Amino acid sequence: MNLIDISGVGDKTLSKLNDLGIFTVENLIEFMPNSYIDMTKEMSFQDVIVGEYALLRVKINSVTKPMHRDGKVSYVRAVGSCDGFDISFIWFNMSYVSNVLTNDEWLIYGQVSMDKGRYSMINPSYDKPGSKKMSGICPIYPLRGKISNSTFNKIVCASLKTHVCENHLNKVFNIQLAYNNVHNPKTIKDMRTGQYNLCMYQLVRDLLAYRISRVGMLENTVRTYDLPTDIENTLPYKLSISQKQTLEDILADMTGAKCMNRLVLGDVGSGKTIVAILAMGMVSKCSSGQSVMMAPTEILCRQHYENAKKLLADHDLSVGILTASTNAVERAETLKNLLLGKINILFATHSCINESVLFDNLKLIVIDELHKFGVEQRAKLLLKGRSVGALSLSATPVPRTLAMCLYGDLAVSNLYKRDDAVSNIKTYVFHSNKLYDMYGYIASKVAKGSKCFVVCPRLKGIDKTDVLSCFNMYDLLKKDYVKSDNIALVYGSQKADEKSAAMAKFSSGQVQVLVSTTVIEVGIDIQEADTIFIIGSDYHGLATLHQLRGRVGRDGRPSECFMHVRTVSTPERIESMKTCSDGVRLAEIDAKARGYGDMIGTRQSGVNIYNKYKVIVSIDMIKTAKGIADSIDIDSVDAIAMTKDIIRANKTVLN
Repeated sequence: MNLIDISGVGDKTLSKLNDLGIFTVENLIEFMPNSYIDMTKEMSFQDVIVGEYALLRVKINSVTKPMHRDGKVSYVRAVGSCDGFDISFIWFNMSYVSNVLTNDEWLIYGQVSMDKGRYSMINPSYDKPGSKKMSGICPIYPLRGKISNSTFNKIVCASLKTHVCENHLNKVFNIQLAYNNVHNPKTIKDMRTGQYNLCMYQLVRDLLAYRISRVGMLENTVRTYDLPTDIENTLPYKLSISQKQTLEDILADMTGAKCMNRLVLGDVGSGKTIVAILAMGMVSKCSSGQSVMMAPTEILCRQHYENAKKLLADHDLSVGILTASTNAVERAETLKNLLLGKINILFATHSCINESVLFDNLKLIVIDELHKFGVEQRAKLLLKGRSVGALSLSATPVPRTLAMCLYGDLAVSNLYKRDDAVSNIKTYVFHSNKLYDMYGYIASKVAKGSKCFVVCPRLKGIDKTDVLSCFNMYDLLKKDYVKSDNIALVYGSQKADEKSAAMAKFSSGQVQVLVSTTVIEVGIDIQEADTIFIIGSDYHGLATLHQLRGRVGRDGRPSECFMHVRTVSTPERIESMKTCSDGVRLAEIDAKARGYGDMIGTRQSGVNIYNKYKVIVSIDMIKTAKGIADSIDIDSVDAIAMTKDIIRANKTVLN
């Protein structure tokens, strides 16, 4: 069955579906709603999230007559209250609203925004409580304005009446019913059951794929390794007890029967990077093997490269770097020297997984900031050599990592802060109605000589008032609160020289405010920075928030971390940041609140494959999926065909 054969799909609609990445009936059915409007249940204002949609019971207190803006656009404004909170409503070019809306209770549905400290909705839907128009369960899809929500839902439901969904595990799951429950739920229970079953089906499939992928895992070529004491002796300080123990763990792995797959957990300041550099030095000195460290940002990659060059300057080890900004001549020279074995240790960004990057004798990959990379990216590096060990570094283990550790698939070493380390950062939470107070506080901190980070979750805004936008925040602060020559901007897609110049100005004190995306999350070491404002903190996991907080107070000075949340009330997991500074504990809290993520991750490229089902993948779900997988014969034709297809599609071999 083709898309064009579905009732309601013509040439124009087909083109719009293609724009959304939908080319087959399977693509259509697997295009999940990202939310639902439960018209049977009104939302408490305490649960409202600025920037998202809400169904509210509102007492309208006043409605204006139609007014005009610039003599062209007409609008009607109303003011109402919900659960003790005032909220304003504006309808553009809908003059009739003033004749319909009365000072009474109404059900109003729309996107909640914040305008100069006041909650508002623009062009919301409305009706009297109990109306048929605003009833039932309505799936909402991420359609980007390409096609109306109701039209899309009708097309999906029409396809499900004639198309039989592929089901590799039909003795266990009724996938057809699950998709029907997701796209056309009669009740909230139906919807949740459908989401759960689709997610569980995915979990079981991935568990089977993971098991097959580990069959025939590369054996380690056992060599004799020794800790590079000559490098250790040149360090400006002595290694901590936990650093020495971690190096012993790595040594045991490198001489064991199986290839190393180890995670090094350590908070900011515990010395993860120096352990990794010593491990890479060990590989080069003892086996003439090559190592590569993949870092998530160019700024961090270059910082590691410069530090390693200084550390290894007197030890006859060649250190190279490869990033997206490496020019063509330098890149060609680096690639040639890697293949000839003339570069012992390479520091790189995602560039190193490119097919053109070849090694002479790769023996160790180091993944800095584990949560920034997917399994597929790590696998591509592993496939660049034979019997390659994998060492991952993380300040906060992501939920998936916790789940994998529970099943013994990942060995863990823990690093602890040095004895003289102290907690010097106070953490505060504030809400959207306090944003203007924040701007004033930034100005006062600058006047006192502070260096401040302001981090936004996205680069561009929905409109010019979107404070979640890095560009908008930079313009706002520069216009009204910070002198234009005292503020800089940094983001991921920025030209390398502009990014370096902005960071250099902030580091030297030439500017005191740095507005950025989360590109500064890891490795940025500005000793004097003492204040960070994280806008839209509820967008991020605790791993990211923990890392961002670690950008200030690095020289021990008293520092502050302010986390803005869009909800009226503070989410419990965000609240935990105020009292907890332990990375492992924060990961456990995050897992309980947000789920364990993509446990197997054969198709993960930094994105959680289970997110689309809107199900929190708990450890109990993982155990249930494991029990189902245990009951399935992986030698069966269906299971083997299914799992091999998954692995082939992602070119992933897990170690």
